[in-house]
Amino acid sequence: MRILHDALADAIRARKATEVAVHLSPAPGGLELRVEDNGHELYSACVRSELRIARYRAEFLGGDLTVDGSGDRPTLRLFYPIPRISRKNAQAA
Repeated sequence: MRILHDALADAIRARKATEVAVHLSPAPGGLELRVEDNGHELYSACVRSELRIARYRAEFLGGDLTVDGSGDRPTLRLFYPIPRISRKNAQAA
């Protein structure tokens, strides 16, 4: 949740977005969180402190945070892997 908070804070405070779309969907091997907005500047994941911290958090959890600044709606993507639980282990729990 904190990664989403950081992405929203960057979109609204630093990039002055007036529209933000948040998508959470299953992805092969995990989940994908996608944040799109209409902010005035492109994302700069290596400069903005909110996004540097979000990238650190994602990596700490085994995820991957990427930023796509192309197009008219820059997009921040977080992939979070979910380990497979064997059927045998699931039944034991």
